[in-house]
Amino acid sequence: MTINMTPKQKKITAISTAGVVVIAGAVTAFVFFHKPKPPMVKAENAPTVAKFIGSENFASLDKTQKKEYLNQVTQNPDIQEALWSQRDNLSDAERTAMRNNMREVREQQMQERMDKYFSLKTPKEKKKMLDEVLADMQKRPQGRPRTDRPRGNPPAAAASNNSRGNSRTARREMASPQARAQRRQFMNDLRARAKELGLPMPTRRGR
Repeated sequence: MTINMTPKQKKITAISTAGVVVIAGAVTAFVFFHKPKPPMVKAENAPTVAKFIGSENFASLDKTQKKEYLNQVTQNPDIQEALWSQRDNLSDAERTAMRNNMREVREQQMQERMDKYFSLKTPKEKKKMLDEVLADMQKRPQGRPRTDRPRGNPPAAAASNNSRGNSRTARREMASPQARAQRRQFMNDLRARAKELGLPMPTRRGR
């Protein structure tokens, strides 16, 4: 159905449409320029970085931005130790959000690694990738200093340990049988390659 409008009505419609476009653009620009900027990944910024990773602002980043930000964290031993020291300064909700946000990125990275590894066609290509992974693992600090940690497990620590255990169980349950099989095979191949090269298998931090 065609609506015939007078020149005056067409002018009003055009002005209204332009106004909506301008307003939408202004709102988008406001959100863009006023969106909190992620804190710089430095040891002295650890309190701010920790709270940022456990915030909605971090969760609202796209996958690439999250990965790039956490890569800066994992590649900097000083910031990792500084973040660990902040664990008692976060609320339970912040600690949970921080673990969930980091886990989401780690799961994404792990799946990308599995996709790449199992797409390789030759043993030589796979060995090269395993060597790269082992070299990267060797660069990372192993374990956290225990000099400042009390003996035994206080209630808060025990609750945190239980939470991490539950998170690992949840991850295993959510992963598909194929994904779990791929990860087991990858870890077996990685251990075999480390033994072949005479390298110790690095332990995960915090264990």
